[in-house]
Amino acid sequence: MKDRRLNRRQFLGTVGVGVASGVAGCGYLEQREETATERERPIEGVVRSVGGDPIASASVAVRAPTASDEPNPTSTDGDGRFSLEASGPVQLTVRQDGYNSRVRAVAPGETPEIRLAEDDAVSMAFGGDVMFGRRYYDAPEDDLRPRFQLDPDDRLASHRELLADVAPYFRATDIGSINLETSLTTTEWCHPSKAYTFTGHPVAAEALADAGIDYAALGNNHIFDALEPGLKETLETLEAADIAHSGAGENSDAAWEPALVERGGTTVAFLSCTTVVGGGYDIDWSADRNPDRTHEVEPQEGVDADSSLQLSGAMGAAEPTPERLRTAAERAADAADLVVVQIHGGTQYVREPTDEMVALIDAAIDGGADLVVNHHPHVTGGVERRDGALVAWTLGNLVFDQQFWATLRSFVLTVDVDESGIVRANTEPVVIQGYKPQPATGRSRQRLARRTAALADDPFGLTADGVRTVGSEPDSSTETVSGDGELFRIVDGWVADVSGDGTVRFGRDRLRFGSFRNELVTESPVEGPLWRFGRSHAAVSPDLAPGDVPRSPVNALELERSADNSYRAMLSPRHRIPISGAPLVLTGCYRFDGADELEVQLSWYDDTSGESFDQTRYSPDGTEGDWHRFRYDLEPPADAEYVMPYSFLSPPESGDVTVRVTDLRLVELADEPTPGADHLLVDGATTVELAQYPGTDSGETELEPLEDPGES
Repeated sequence: MKDRRLNRRQFLGTVGVGVASGVAGCGYLEQREETATERERPIEGVVRSVGGDPIASASVAVRAPTASDEPNPTSTDGDGRFSLEASGPVQLTVRQDGYNSRVRAVAPGETPEIRLAEDDAVSMAFGGDVMFGRRYYDAPEDDLRPRFQLDPDDRLASHRELLADVAPYFRATDIGSINLETSLTTTEWCHPSKAYTFTGHPVAAEALADAGIDYAALGNNHIFDALEPGLKETLETLEAADIAHSGAGENSDAAWEPALVERGGTTVAFLSCTTVVGGGYDIDWSADRNPDRTHEVEPQEGVDADSSLQLSGAMGAAEPTPERLRTAAERAADAADLVVVQIHGGTQYVREPTDEMVALIDAAIDGGADLVVNHHPHVTGGVERRDGALVAWTLGNLVFDQQFWATLRSFVLTVDVDESGIVRANTEPVVIQGYKPQPATGRSRQRLARRTAALADDPFGLTADGVRTVGSEPDSSTETVSGDGELFRIVDGWVADVSGDGTVRFGRDRLRFGSFRNELVTESPVEGPLWRFGRSHAAVSPDLAPGDVPRSPVNALELERSADNSYRAMLSPRHRIPISGAPLVLTGCYRFDGADELEVQLSWYDDTSGESFDQTRYSPDGTEGDWHRFRYDLEPPADAEYVMPYSFLSPPESGDVTVRVTDLRLVELADEPTPGADHLLVDGATTVELAQYPGTDSGETELEPLEDPGES
């Protein structure tokens, strides 16, 4: 095999790892008696300045998911270190005089490094696309997939609950920002031609303000969904809630007027615009394209009006050209100390910016933008330094009801900026579980952070403080491994180089939460997030005993059936998983006390909806009370765009039968390096160079084989 020097972006790896409505069954996380040590494993971390110096006497307070206050803070010692107890995922709020505060999600047993910027910098937090309509008011269609639902009889409280888990990120900063991709209105008017129109109730503005949102970008393709009445009410509602806004208005000048937000003597100008303006519709929503046109809309169903609605073509969202955006940024720079530009554009579900977006990003920077923060694709992209400015390609969703696998992971971008430029920038990973954004910890946090880092350009890297700017070269070590088609996971860091006589294929795990651990910080926890199964037991989520299965601690999910049951029990991911057509490896650990009642099925699909066109089935053997690892090497059928792995447990002929599963992985293989690769499939002897930045959580750079626990 030829030696290959590999780009860091290609190899950043992660740590770890159609059913009828009558399907029922009992699924729950395996319970056992825990020791006090396991219930409250310490969180031992360090607080440093941006430059790396320890910060002594900093206050570190735990905010448990169900607590609104921060009781019993601890303090850092002379080396900036702290230790505290927690029984589950929590958010830490770190404060010290002379520094900006930070919020960080952590889990018991983690060793976070938290860096603070001095308080002469303005701190900002940016969230992605936000809407409050559509499925948020629909009753759940599937009891096996619990999700959040807004309560029309208690709107304010339910909107606050929807935002509660991510609100601490915004409240801790000087300025919180989101892309408001909806009208906030009670009007029944809606765009007569659009297939998808979003409206939310005006009470959402108060909930956003309570959550720490100070600015809303309105330059997007849904701000005009309720036409002129909806846009006017949205502007009035935001102003009443003291939320600054820009990007849309009654004419082009109003849409391009920057919002000026002052904090501590520093003025920040916010510009917002969109490339998605409905040019294919008779009624577009550009404030720049056809300002002299007038549109007439006849009264619609539910609208209490005797006459048609007259619309001015001048009303709508700011539509950029490079020159128009450059000029707007220059004017904003003349009026403010810092300029933030938010561009709504690109291709949906594509993480990289289009050529059009790159041209607009460069124009904004040429005009004086310090930050360019983009959205519209509904998936997260990379971050980069570009000509002195910080650019986030796409923030993905923050509050949204989409059900595509790629749209469920997101992040909050936190930034500190002073007169010299960007002082600190971090991503805080978020998972959208049942339409509700929840901060991620543990392996889930690292997986999401590594995916972002894999797309990022230097000088951004993955550290113990998340994806942030780094000022040092990574450490590296080498390890020689061999195997006959063996699958190895990357414990930490990324692969910088491979050499030797063997062959290597590069894998990325497409499942999430395959260990069934509780890794999300939330006021409304759900067992087995992003999994679909019958949650008929109000079980806790303890660890299996160390040594029971590889990579403890993990949780196991149990399915059980008895001869009295009529239906199979079922376990599957919450949504279909997109695939590229490349080979897959489905593997996991299981303990099965039955005979032939267990079936593993992979259903193959050519779209996000509709019936599967093919299935692949396996019947795992019983394990006689021991933990075993199963592995199935798969070649997807032609035309397969999505896959759904199912586990079915049928009722036995007599008595009871149970199966416990954990450490589930669906690894997609590639012959060439792939962004975010977290596994290697090795044939023969191979030397692997692993790299990581100093101070990562585990301090380990190694490859670990996925062994059969019965043989380890």
